[in-house]
Amino acid sequence: MVERVVIVDDEEGILALLRRVLRAAGREIEIFPSPLHALPAIRRHRPDVVVTDLHMPGMSGPEFVRTLRAEFGDRIGIIVITAFPALVADADAVAHGVGAYLRKPFTDLELLRSTVAEVIEAARRRPLVGADAETVRDLAAARAAELKRRASLSRADVVLQAIADGIVLLDRDGRVQQLNPAAADLLDVRAEECLGRELAELKLDPKLRATLLAPPGPDPRTPRRERIELARRGRVVDVRTVPLVGAEGGPAGSFAVLADATAELRVQELKHHYLNVVAHELRTPLTALNSFAACLGRGAPPLDPRQREVIAAMEGQLLRLERQIDKLLLLAELERGSAAIREPFLLAPIVEEAVAPCRLAAAEKGVAFALAAVDAQLQVLGNADDLRRALAEVAENAVKFTPAGGSVAIAVEARADEAVVEVRDSGIGIAPEHHETIFLGFRQLEAPLTRAHEGAGLGLSLARRMVEASGGTIALASAPASGSTFTLRLPTAAAARRSEASVAVVQG
Repeated sequence: MVERVVIVDDEEGILALLRRVLRAAGREIEIFPSPLHALPAIRRHRPDVVVTDLHMPGMSGPEFVRTLRAEFGDRIGIIVITAFPALVADADAVAHGVGAYLRKPFTDLELLRSTVAEVIEAARRRPLVGADAETVRDLAAARAAELKRRASLSRADVVLQAIADGIVLLDRDGRVQQLNPAAADLLDVRAEECLGRELAELKLDPKLRATLLAPPGPDPRTPRRERIELARRGRVVDVRTVPLVGAEGGPAGSFAVLADATAELRVQELKHHYLNVVAHELRTPLTALNSFAACLGRGAPPLDPRQREVIAAMEGQLLRLERQIDKLLLLAELERGSAAIREPFLLAPIVEEAVAPCRLAAAEKGVAFALAAVDAQLQVLGNADDLRRALAEVAENAVKFTPAGGSVAIAVEARADEAVVEVRDSGIGIAPEHHETIFLGFRQLEAPLTRAHEGAGLGLSLARRMVEASGGTIALASAPASGSTFTLRLPTAAAARRSEASVAVVQG
């Protein structure tokens, strides 16, 4: 027997979704724009379920429900479409005899399907008279289990409605199973127009559609992350997609979280602009001060020792300020995400150039400084300038935090497909809970008013960014009073060539 469902609504998007989903389940559908149009047809041929909105022309939703209950009792299941929260809707259901509520906008196909099926089944069970006690218990247990499952789906639906990030759930055929309001806003669609349809046939931004439908990567357990700029609305969206695995281990679809990154990106752009303006504005008076100090140092008559000491201190502080300005400019450039040119280069001369100033600083401080011999033929892939600056920052940091009488040792070797640079010191060390903190910009572990070491806390943050921009990594092993070891790993040029050759073979 084909189940009949009467839908009373005047919103085309909701009607299209209900028609699509219920007909796919093999149910016969009749649609009416108002209760006054629906009642004559219901009286002629009683349906299994009536689905109605609360706000309808000619007769209100509650009045329509009371009329159906007065004429048909419990022989018709009633589902009300509402925008009310689930808990309020459940309370109203008890008062008016409504079998279930569907919250709009719809976000979950499974909740829609199960609600209709459960209300139909409940309407069929109510006419049972004289059933034995065991049958009644079985029916009650089945209904309780179904109500519990539907309550769980309803709570999940409330979460989907309220969450700020967009949620998109696709089945294995690419059909939309869940789509919350935030996702509908980001996709610039109506949820009811998408549920149950293949994502490929929806009018979406081409890049976003391709990202949501892209197959899993080599490791299906690893989420895919991508930032997309939407062409039509000028918004930037961060997409994180996770493949779903079925009970038998096969693909079951995908789950995507969409976060609107437009405001974040604009804040970053303002910060980059501010850093550039501040750095350039500081550089102008700094140039004049440098010239003034140089003139004083070469002036006549000859300077006495105290005057020379003051000018030397001035020049040292000006040099320090100039380096901080350079770091601010570099930070702005790196955060802007401008791609650095990556090409093969010999590592040995870059290491020598990077640590040369640190060798002098260590000698002045009384710190032993050693650089092990580097293979003159070792080539890495990356940006030579970035790596030079990164190594200089790490080596300078090692000398800075190593007291007189301590040591700093740098070693470079090739391991498998990477070059490994280790900068080891016997300095004050770093507690494990701070191993990530020191790589964040403008962070120092010492209190600002009592710290003994100068700096803005940018050096290691810049070093990590530059190493990662060259395709490498930087890691720290350290403990208080035990020194620190910074390990930089960079892809060798030979490994990069082999990887490119294997990709070409696969594509060919």
